Amino acid sequence: MEMENCMEEMQKEMARRYCPQCGGEVFRNHLGRPRVFCSDACRYAWKHKHQQPRRWASTRIAVCPYCGKEFLASREMPNPRKYCSHACANRGRAKEKKESGAKQTGGKSGEKDIEEGGAGDDGSSVRCGGG
Repeated sequence: MEMENCMEEMQKEMARRYCPQCGGEVFRNHLGRPRVFCSDACRYAWKHKHQQPRRWASTRIAVCPYCGKEFLASREMPNPRKYCSHACANRGRAKEKKESGAKQTGGKSGEKDIEEGGAGDDGSSVRCGGG
């Protein structure tokens, strides 16, 4: 009887997981993948300490056309990164749109000339919505 209890205790002890960063016990997650670290803080600390240089192979140094700051451009699989942040990207695209709109309309900000009477080229009436 004692031997069975001892075996059960040993199996429970072997089945436990321990955090690779701090050595603390990792509690089971009953759904999904099993946890590896005891907390987010340990996970971040371990990943910062054990960086993988092969993941940085495609990283390049780029210059943001909006603010002129140098940044590390990585994970640019479908399109190469152009801006250093979302804020610079939004401001840069707005600036480009404004400049391209000014060139197309001859300095006006996107105003269109509308014919009076609402008639098309053949004299038929034109309705909104393509009808």
